[in-house]
Amino acid sequence: MSSEARRRILKLLGSGPKTPDQLRNLILGETPKDAEQTVENRTRYQALRRALLDLVKDGAIEEPKYYLKGEAADQKYIQASILRFENTDDPARQCLLMEDIEAESGKRDAILTPRLLIFLGATLTDKSEEVRKLAIRCLLNISRRIDDSRREDAKHLIAIRKECGPKLVDTVMQDHSLEVRKEALKLLIGLGEKQTISIVENCIMKGYSTQDFREFKPILKQYLVQSYPTNRLLRAHKDALRDMLQNLALSDDQRLSKRATVVLWSLGHGQADMPEGEADIQ
Repeated sequence: MSSEARRRILKLLGSGPKTPDQLRNLILGETPKDAEQTVENRTRYQALRRALLDLVKDGAIEEPKYYLKGEAADQKYIQASILRFENTDDPARQCLLMEDIEAESGKRDAILTPRLLIFLGATLTDKSEEVRKLAIRCLLNISRRIDDSRREDAKHLIAIRKECGPKLVDTVMQDHSLEVRKEALKLLIGLGEKQTISIVENCIMKGYSTQDFREFKPILKQYLVQSYPTNRLLRAHKDALRDMLQNLALSDDQRLSKRATVVLWSLGHGQADMPEGEADIQ
């Protein structure tokens, strides 16, 4: 009964806010006078209460007047946009359609749109730089609405990692567009991917030229060191990140040591610049 009550609550709230009494009357009807029916009604009411408490705990609704949080994504519109994208070879039109999808992706329940993650995963390797960038921004919008302390959201996070994680790793390391690589790194940090630490170490710290490192340094300072609870990477892998940076900071390679020291400083002090010496980093 509790699962059924949950579904009915969400359906009723889709038409607007409801008070607890309104939900009870709409779902259970009037209180019966027959003793046997009264017991059954009380049992159903307890199931309704449990469903409401679970939905509040999961962050899906709020009280005292229950309502759905945020504007709902138009899933049919997203599906239609995906179909139109796939049915045209016009790059300009595809970009416009991706912009439409991006606008909807930041709204509630966008991730529930059938085929959306598969489509976004495929467009991560699109020949158009702008399409690839928009696909990453769609995934960023979706990931920012995820609270992985909630059971259903945790499943969504796993689904994004499974469908898009490997391609994002390849994007950060290999995409010929610097801007696309930067957006992909933000997303990997937001998803809490453990491989991000290896990418930061081997690509950005050790492999990038001075010019490219300076391009990525603001991202490391802004996104990599965000305080809890928004940073999934730090919540799960802060010790591994700190150990990696400390090892590099102690390197005999002064160029590498300086890079690591800057990021390590940010890990402890936020986005503030180091007191001295950051401007001449190589």
